Amino acid sequence: MKVFALLDCNSFFVSCERVFDPSLKNRPVVVLSNNDGCVIARSREAKALGIAMGEPVFKLEYIFNKHRVAKRSSNFALYSDMSARVMSVLAQEVEHKEIYSIDEAFILLGDTSKDSPSKLITRAKEIQNIVERCTGIPVSIGIALNKTLAKVANKIAKENGTGVYSLYFDQSDLALAEAQIDFCLSEVKLADVWGVGRGYEKILSQRGIKTALDLKYVDRDWLKQVASINAMRTVLELAGKVCLDLDATAITSQNKSIICSRSFGSKVKTLPEIKEAVASFVASAAMKLRVQNQELKSLQVFLRADDADHYRGRQLAADYNFSEPTSYTPDLIRAAFVILDDIFEEGLSYKKAGVVLSNFANKEDKQLAIWDAQLSNTGQKQELSNLVDGMNLSLGLNTVFWAASGAKRSNNEPKPGWNAKQGHRSPCFTSKWTDLPLVY
Repeated sequence: MKVFALLDCNSFFVSCERVFDPSLKNRPVVVLSNNDGCVIARSREAKALGIAMGEPVFKLEYIFNKHRVAKRSSNFALYSDMSARVMSVLAQEVEHKEIYSIDEAFILLGDTSKDSPSKLITRAKEIQNIVERCTGIPVSIGIALNKTLAKVANKIAKENGTGVYSLYFDQSDLALAEAQIDFCLSEVKLADVWGVGRGYEKILSQRGIKTALDLKYVDRDWLKQVASINAMRTVLELAGKVCLDLDATAITSQNKSIICSRSFGSKVKTLPEIKEAVASFVASAAMKLRVQNQELKSLQVFLRADDADHYRGRQLAADYNFSEPTSYTPDLIRAAFVILDDIFEEGLSYKKAGVVLSNFANKEDKQLAIWDAQLSNTGQKQELSNLVDGMNLSLGLNTVFWAASGAKRSNNEPKPGWNAKQGHRSPCFTSKWTDLPLVY
């Protein structure tokens, strides 16, 4: 029987910041959302001060000043790169893994037929130490006989500070093993069970189900009437069954759509500014598309008016359908501008814009029309795209960029209004040569 483990990076965004700024260690740290509006990540020290996830920054200034809380604007280029490093190290240590999110991965840790609980705890601690030594990111690992219980074990590992916790017990006495698991489940709140959303939590709470243990022994006939098959799988896994294996396709599967959007740092009222923003989003999304070796058939652009206007935040959007699949950024930017000319309304202030790429086709399976006038340019477009992507990946994002996304501004020039507010952003230590940390 397989033994699963969930590796989860501790306070991941904060840990990434601490890797390159040791002065942040043992100090309360928060990472802020786009435009520095609210808290999206907290260190253990910040949590101890009562700072809640999602709390607006303006309400916390007194606490920040009193307790010297360090604020950092979100730096997703840094976090994405550090995530890739963690997963790369993990891939060298285990044969089978499923990347679940930017800071989590399920792994196949061992087998009950040959691995004792103590042996797998030792192995998990080895992996924990290797990941932190190679990346600087501390991780917690939960061990169990299925993925749902591994999630529970991981939560316990984080809360008790041990870093590694196992719900895989000696299988020679199954009754004792189940009693030990039940004790742990009785300490886990219903809202903390993997797969239980707010909707289900409300329904289950009305029936007196408050903990993971209550959910394990829920009336399954009743549950079938009010919940989905996924909820039933959660219950079965809490009971020790294996319903969810490692998803081997999770590592290589392609996104069905790509979204790139941003809330603006200030209100934007002019079409040229909107076009700069959207061109920038298109370029970013198109690069992700090409990394997947995909092309798209449909592009959507959307705008959201400011709440102060008569639209009250209403979203304006339209689609553009291509006759042939493409991933060439200039083609996508031209299509996006066609949409903007149609949906943009003078007199409104806009607070957000974005693009959605969808209806993908594999580049290798592309069929071109026999009389396509662009056929002779296909190879040139591909070469130019590869050149631009290669320079940006090796030298740093936006080393080369499309002119439609605006001219590069000096430090003395004001940034365009569509740029997000990032008053506390750390340098892009891993993706810009100019931001490399210096050692004296």
